[in-house]
Amino acid sequence: MHIDPKPADFSGDWVIDEDRSSFGNMGAGFAPARIEVVQKEGKLSVKTTRITEMTDDQVTEETLSLDGSESKSQFMNSPRVTRAHLSDARAEIAINSTVSFAWAGNGAKMTVNETWRLLDGGRRLSIKRSSSSPRGNQEMTMIFDKR
Repeated sequence: MHIDPKPADFSGDWVIDEDRSSFGNMGAGFAPARIEVVQKEGKLSVKTTRITEMTDDQVTEETLSLDGSESKSQFMNSPRVTRAHLSDARAEIAINSTVSFAWAGNGAKMTVNETWRLLDGGRRLSIKRSSSSPRGNQEMTMIFDKR
């Protein structure tokens, strides 16, 4: 009899650890300060808070199916299509997004690929992010501590 491993549970209130993270040339300003995650019944609900100095904090919320199906949302007032997939070993989540910037008449797009992994017995969350946009390619690894 084959038994699937229990999937890693990414649920929690996660706070960025700037000292353990590597932000590349984008700096910490583009990383979320906090991520609230609820994972249940094959879905991942993610509330991301990014601290901004001159305006209200940027808060985004989306719910993703972990079966690879398409999810539609908004990013910077532009349409975003996201697919999330739980790895075969059920220990990682791959999240791939494409944003088509509505204000860019030339069809400018940004693609973001993330790999989520739990570290230290689930006390830390690692998000490895690579993005490609008209501003170039960026790589960062963000480490979050569970609160």
